[in-house]
Amino acid sequence: MDKELRILMLEDTPTDAELAEYELRKAGIKFSSLRVETRDAFVRALEEFKPDLILSDYNLPDFNGMAALEIVQREHEEIPVVMVTGALTDIAAVELIHAGAKD
Repeated sequence: MDKELRILMLEDTPTDAELAEYELRKAGIKFSSLRVETRDAFVRALEEFKPDLILSDYNLPDFNGMAALEIVQREHEEIPVVMVTGALTDIAAVELIHAGAKD
């Protein structure tokens, strides 16, 4: 892949975002990323950063992955959303897939 992906990371823990970036680089993926933590920053980044892909944590202090997915499905359904989280029940995972998450 020659194109550089624009990845929006909805993540409140900087080290988790750094780990995801490390794994992407290790896989040879060319990308630029922007990490945001809040709903307002997320909505603004969708318009200004114009991501090709969203990597989203599920549990954030004032926002969550399902709410982020709903925003994307309503306003930017062409952008794939992948949940990256360590704590998610099987039921919640199935609900996210049914809501439109790609993984």
